[in-house]
Amino acid sequence: MEQNYSRNAKSRKLIVSIKPIRTGDGIMSGKAKEEEKLYFPLLQKLKEIFDRWYVAESYTYSREGYMKGPTNGITNPHLEITAYGKFSELLHTQFDYPLFQDLKAENLHPDIMGYVYKKDAAKREFITVEVKYAQLKIKDILQAKLYEKVFNAKFSFVISPKGIAIEKLKLILKHDQDLRGNVMIGQCSADGRLIRLYPDLLERIPKEFKRLSSNRAL
Repeated sequence: MEQNYSRNAKSRKLIVSIKPIRTGDGIMSGKAKEEEKLYFPLLQKLKEIFDRWYVAESYTYSREGYMKGPTNGITNPHLEITAYGKFSELLHTQFDYPLFQDLKAENLHPDIMGYVYKKDAAKREFITVEVKYAQLKIKDILQAKLYEKVFNAKFSFVISPKGIAIEKLKLILKHDQDLRGNVMIGQCSADGRLIRLYPDLLERIPKEFKRLSSNRAL
């Protein structure tokens, strides 16, 4: 919020007028602005991770592990920021757009969406990503699980720079299938350029992503 201070000459009272910070899509809180800053670096990092560790033929790395192309040239996976309900025609044609619009009306839509092909002739696999700036809550996990189900996403992430509290992690482990499904819960660096998945939640995580649960974030 922006606060403007002025004095009324007659009453000598301090008048405080509060103006909400606005963006092209409406009012945005400070927390939402911090979350927004994570969208692009996380999108870029996930593209790098899928390209290097998941797809059969990496664009950026040779089979020997040498870098052969720039990361900004990665086109598989295809990922877009969808937090504002806007996306390309290419992505529009790949999923249930009316359902997306219905969910958007309820303020429910992934922050990042896209798809990947493991091999050239392979089936398209959907990706959804929910980004949170605050420490993760159970409802955030359930929100990511909803996207996994309704968009038939093979890869569904929920990521926060502040991670998740131990007590909530224990609750998820106790009711894992009901609360998490196949959602990958991760913690990122403050700038969104490193991602680490929780090692206690390795079950049902695709084997290519289990390296993300090591002590060294990727």
